Amino acid sequence: MNNFNNKDDYFNKNENDFNNDMNNCEDKKNLFSIKNKFMGTIFIIIIVVSIIGIFKFLYTKPSMSVFFFGVIFFFSGIYIIASASINKNSLPVLIFPFAGAVIMLFSSIYTFGNSENKAFVIKIFPFIILATLFLVGASLVVGKILINKYNKTHCTESIMAECTEIKSSYDDGTTTYCPVFSFYYNGQTYMVCDEQYSNVNVPQINKKYEIFINPNKPTEYYIKSSINSFIIIIFGVVFMIVSTLITFLYLSPK
Repeated sequence: MNNFNNKDDYFNKNENDFNNDMNNCEDKKNLFSIKNKFMGTIFIIIIVVSIIGIFKFLYTKPSMSVFFFGVIFFFSGIYIIASASINKNSLPVLIFPFAGAVIMLFSSIYTFGNSENKAFVIKIFPFIILATLFLVGASLVVGKILINKYNKTHCTESIMAECTEIKSSYDDGTTTYCPVFSFYYNGQTYMVCDEQYSNVNVPQINKKYEIFINPNKPTEYYIKSSINSFIIIIFGVVFMIVSTLITFLYLSPK
């Protein structure tokens, strides 16, 4: 147990602890930034090479174009998961590398297989694409529902947190944002960021917002946002409906 000679000693210790926490957060943020830049560079190289491959083989060997399309799907999912780390929020994204791997596999079988392999791929490939699209939609819908259920079950402590920073990400002409929150809980100051980027309902710096934290793990939190959930679920439902309609049209008698 710590003994303090006077009130100033107590506040000096708290200030030192806070400064150390801030320095540790800054070091972690710098390491995260370097990691992101490195992964981003590798990802861009892979995407550029894949796009070149798609156009190069588009007319001479279409199956290879499909292969490179699968490469884009696969590494896009890997990049998203690696950037945000695998957690309850990123689990639905696992469908993207899975879909890319399936596309790469079947295009490789068609490209390098015999006539029987090619006939099999031609017959089943449309259904693989449609099934993949359906799974993407289903994973978005089910994943979001399960995440919301998890959040409401575990993140039960309501607390006011200050938005101290807005991180941004620029991709394909669109800028998305991710807030960093700071709050005081059980004698400790926390700085948290869920690495979930969006351009909907972006918080403002220096304003306080209600967040819900996990009492057993205060760095785990969520913000109530029905709009974000609604958008993700709508996208998933659209994927499922479109893929189902195309399947029925494909199987219907000509």
